[in-house]
Amino acid sequence: MNNDLSKSKMDAFLSNIPLLHSWDNGQTRNTGGFHRIHFRVIASVLLHHFSDARLRILETGAGNSTIFFCLQEPIKLTTIAHPNDSVIDRIREYCSKNDIDLSCLEYHSQISELMLPQLILDKEFGEVDVILIDGGHGWPTVFVDFFYCNYILKQNGLLLIDDIQLYSVKELVRFLNELPDWQVLAKMDKLWIFEKLSSDNILSGNIADLPYLDRKAKDSLATKSQWQI
Repeated sequence: MNNDLSKSKMDAFLSNIPLLHSWDNGQTRNTGGFHRIHFRVIASVLLHHFSDARLRILETGAGNSTIFFCLQEPIKLTTIAHPNDSVIDRIREYCSKNDIDLSCLEYHSQISELMLPQLILDKEFGEVDVILIDGGHGWPTVFVDFFYCNYILKQNGLLLIDDIQLYSVKELVRFLNELPDWQVLAKMDKLWIFEKLSSDNILSGNIADLPYLDRKAKDSLATKSQWQI
């Protein structure tokens, strides 16, 4: 954030995070899981890691993270959210009422597994500095998202992974935590932040080079299965 007005808008947002989400057909609304402390930690890591540089950001999923990232005044924010998710309308309404500039936002109403490979094939899209994986949390969706996100995340870029209390997401965190090319910068109750140390955009090597997969393979061999492939 480059001026006092931007800081004022961020303070107002953090003091009263809007209730954008509903998981009971609109009977109640919630913040989507992000709280003030999460955004303050993310802001601190971004400032320390990038100083005041303007960033290119991508997120799977939409919500208060979308507003937060817009308040960072990025060069571009690419948001990919499920086509049946109407939260974008509430995001736009909030930003309009609070004079938050959405001109940086490129919104794709599509599931991430289909949209991310399209972005990779777009030669004009380029690399991004920060990625938040917070879209589909099923298996293997988060790993599919990671594969494509790794392709477009630049070296020394940051990968934020939310909702690690869920099994599929936790397994992705465990996988990255055992790779030498990824460094943990922050751990929170539901969110981890990694730095990508390598310039490689495709995971390479055999299973022995990936400790997580090597360990899982040995575990499976040690367990007798009731069925055979």
